[in-house]
Formats: sequence, C-alpha cells, structure tokens
Amino acid sequence: MTFAYRFAGVPLRSHVALAGLREDRVDDVAEHRLDISFEPGPAPSADQHIFAWPGRYETRLGTIGDDWLIGSRFDGVFRVDRAITRVRLYSAEMPPSAASVDVLVRRILPRLMAARGAATIHAAAVATAGAGLLLLGASGAGKSTTTAALATLPEWDVFSDDLSIVWDGAVPLVAPAATGVCVWRASRDGLGIDPALCHAMPGYDGKFRFEPSVPLVTAALPLRAFVFLARDPTIDAPRLTTMNRAHALIEAARQLTLFNPAAPPSEEHAPAIARLNRIARGAKMLRLSYPSRFDALPAVAETLAQVARE
Repeated sequence: MTFAYRFAGVPLRSHVALAGLREDRVDDVAEHRLDISFEPGPAPSADQHIFAWPGRYETRLGTIGDDWLIGSRFDGVFRVDRAITRVRLYSAEMPPSAASVDVLVRRILPRLMAARGAATIHAAAVATAGAGLLLLGASGAGKSTTTAALATLPEWDVFSDDLSIVWDGAVPLVAPAATGVCVWRASRDGLGIDPALCHAMPGYDGKFRFEPSVPLVTAALPLRAFVFLARDPTIDAPRLTTMNRAHALIEAARQLTLFNPAAPPSEEHAPAIARLNRIARGAKMLRLSYPSRFDALPAVAETLAQVARE
C-alpha cells in the first residue's frame, strides 16, 4: 500500500503511514517527488560527522558515501541522496516509532526543503483570507500559544508552528508543512482545548501536539507579512507598529534554518540571505505587541486577520 502526502508543496510517497503530514493524491510522474522508504535493522554509520544541532532532538548531520546521513537521540537514522529525492529510514522498530516520525516530519523535512531551495524559517505560518503570515518571536513571545489560539478558529489554517517554508518567486508563497501545534499544558488548559485532540510529544514532559479536527489544506498562499510578536504586560489591547525594514530583516535572518550550517557561507548562508531579501521585498514588516492574557487572544486574532486582508 502506498501513502501519498504533500509537504511544502512537494509530493511525498511512503509505504508506511506517517503522522503529522497532509494527505494528498499519488503522483507517479512528479519529477520533484520525494520517496520515503523504511529499512529494518541496524543503522549505517557515518563516514564523516559534519554538524550537530543543539536542542532536545540532538539532530546531527553526517555523510555516508555520496549520501547524507541524519540521526537524532531517538531510534532511527535517515539516509538522503544528494538530489533530495529519496529518504531511507533505518530503524530497529517497524513500523517506525512515533519519535522517529516526529524527527522526520518536524526536523528533517523542513531542512530538506532548504536544500531544495526554499527559505526555511523558525516561525509559525498561519493563513486566512487567502494570504499567509509568518509569526516570529523570541522565546517567551507567545508564538506557540498565539498559533494554537488561531488553530481553534475555523477561519484560520495553521501551515506550521515551528519551521515554516516559503518559496521564492514573483509572488513568494507560504506552503503548508507539518500539521498541528505544540502547546504546553498551561496553554492547552487556558485556551480550553479539548485534551482528546492533544497527543503527548516524544521527548517532552507536559508538552502536547494539538491536532485540530479540520480539513487540512495543501495549497500554498501568497505571503502578506512578517509579524514579530512581543508580549507586553503594560498594555490593554494589541498594538501593531511598522518595523524598520533593515532591522526586521536582521531579526528574520537570525531565524533562517540551513540544511548544512557547516557549509562555506557562499554555499548556503549567502544564498539563504539573498532569498530572504527577495521574499521580504513585497511583504510588510510588523511588530505586534499584546497583553499577556489568554482573554486578549481574540483581539490578537482579529488584528492578524486585518493584516491578512489588507
């Protein structure tokens, strides 16, 4: 049996069902399709270790022959060809564990899109009124909580809550990626989210993946704005201000995610910055300050909807 998905506009084909992806039709002739296969048994060892990302997943990049090899602290090692057309998961468990699938969907696939020429940005991507917004913010800015609040509203689609994909072009397009929204227990309860729609996340204590029971879209939408979130306990209502474009680009550039951060700057970093500049050319750069209260989030949602409609 073949399972067909679409991630950031790219058709995926797998012989194992994968949680967190958007189902789509099988496309046997798509030249840019990505095939995912599974190999039971011991994982191959890297010929060379190149880079290790900090964080809970402990994702690491290496090479084996002409291929890339990506591992994490969870079961499973992923072998990827240089053309980014095939991913093979070597796993001691079959079907692969939820943790292995989570690493694939939320950590590896977004980086593979960067290798294919997309801008992969540490931001949430949300959409309404036929337009997409990127929500950025430092730790504690409320990005996940705001995204989860939007996910409870029928007029909003959440394209990604962490690593978002934008394709460069005459009109930059935000593409739907992983499903669901990460929420801590306090946010889940404060937003009144049904616990039955939340699943414990591998490797976290008290963090859940909220999966709204709504139809999932696969079509990309034009990017309308970069919105930098900032909680402000001194104000009573959301406040939207236009940012200096140069300062906003510097902040956004810090959130770029590269496939191989160890590559020479001319190979990955410089092209990624140039891509971000082109993408941001026609987008608004805004800062949204808002009160640190759950009851302020409906007004935040309306403010963001106005930005998407303009």
